[in-house]
Amino acid sequence: MIQNRKKFPYLVPVLVTYSSTVQILALKARNHIWSNFSNAPTEVFQSHEEQAHIPSLQAELSSGRVTFFVGAGVSSSSALPTWAQLIERLAEESQANIQVADTPESLLKAAESAKQFLGDRFPEAFRKALGYGKDQISPHPSFTHYLIAGLPLRDVVTTNYDTLLEQAFKAIKLTAFTLNEPKDVANAPVGSFHTNILKIHGDISHPDNTVFSESDYQNYFTNKPAVSTLLRGLLLSRTFVFIGYSLRDPNLNVIIDEVGTILKDARRPCYAVVFEASDAEVVAWKLRGVNLLRVKGDTIQAKTYSLWSFLDLLQEKYYTPNHAWLAPDSKDFVTNSTTAAMQTQITQLTSTLKSLAEIVRDRSGPLDESTIDFIMPFLLVGAQHGLAVHSDIWEKIADHYKARQPPIESNVIASITATIQALAQSTGRQEQTYQQQLLDTEKFFRK
Repeated sequence: MIQNRKKFPYLVPVLVTYSSTVQILALKARNHIWSNFSNAPTEVFQSHEEQAHIPSLQAELSSGRVTFFVGAGVSSSSALPTWAQLIERLAEESQANIQVADTPESLLKAAESAKQFLGDRFPEAFRKALGYGKDQISPHPSFTHYLIAGLPLRDVVTTNYDTLLEQAFKAIKLTAFTLNEPKDVANAPVGSFHTNILKIHGDISHPDNTVFSESDYQNYFTNKPAVSTLLRGLLLSRTFVFIGYSLRDPNLNVIIDEVGTILKDARRPCYAVVFEASDAEVVAWKLRGVNLLRVKGDTIQAKTYSLWSFLDLLQEKYYTPNHAWLAPDSKDFVTNSTTAAMQTQITQLTSTLKSLAEIVRDRSGPLDESTIDFIMPFLLVGAQHGLAVHSDIWEKIADHYKARQPPIESNVIASITATIQALAQSTGRQEQTYQQQLLDTEKFFRK
């Protein structure tokens, strides 16, 4: 990593992990490495004023009050069209002489004309234009999708029709609940262990029910009362960060106008991360209540790296509480403010961690599952109290997961399926036996 950083100054190591504990330790390790460089990424936006918004956004994210608004620019990195390109493709498919100019009003009118000319052909043409046609290979999430999925967001709002966000959440083993239809809103789970993806313009699976043309936009809040009511509630209580929108995107303009209508002078902070904007546009949008954050870079590639660094900076504050760090291997650390009773326990824990490190260091090969189950509680408590956990232990655990056989889970699921089938055909004592097997399997998964 050090050699690559010197060789490629734009190389930015970004972390996406399954666990907040692993995230804390990995961030601390990376920051320790970065401290040796003068070119570690510090500024990701074009002006100091724009850069100064990051601490406020980090604080809002930690309090659970940030909602991302994701536009087509994010999906374009997965080779999907921007909104303007989508309209151009459908206008061409309609074989009508439709003029498509680069203004919000012209784009909406062109979308209306294309939809009318296509008629019954619109659903399939729509899927094909987005890369979801019958003979096409479905697109995959980009790195930006994964970084957004890794943020502690309760809600993500998107005007995109694709399923790339859902795929990203699933890939890194996080739970996301898609809200598209009224029944989705009514059945949305309550709690902080999942993210709601509010698809305010519909989904690729139902092209006929999408918000696409000029008339769709005009009738949006009438035709989609459940979703629009939820959106208005979020606008009242959350700090919005728009990402993947150009300043000429009708989606962005319609939403900002709606925010102004609803909240007037009581609106919450609102930000838009953009690749292109003049100083005059920064001033004009600030008058509309939107802080433009222009990513740094002379090329699209450099700007994309700045965007990734921004998303990484946001999560860094959330995943780095003051009481957790990767302590040096050479010494132990105990906080002076700990009470006498707690001090004794922590001292004992420190001794235990030392012993564990010695045992693990002497073992050859990766650790087995039962050993990891035994030592993990000590490691987690130690990390929470800032105690030194020798890097050998983490390396051995990492080796274990690298060597782990992925079919384990699939074999267990196959066993469950066979047990259920046998249970359906059994009676009496045999039935009780199969029921107990299912209960034992459930306990295994919960563990």
